[in-house]
Amino acid sequence: MKIKVYPHKVQYYETDQMGVVHHSNYIRWFEEARSDFHDQIGISYAAIAF
Repeated sequence: MKIKVYPHKVQYYETDQMGVVHHSNYIRWFEEARSDFHDQIGISYAAIAF
């Protein structure tokens, strides 16, 4: 099985005035990528939720 890279384009609202990404965004991106990974390998969210 080939796993695809999860691309994320940083949005303007995710940065400060200097164009630096705020650290609080990383946890959201991690969760998005994790959900994408589970979709790719065919595991539903219900199967992993407790």
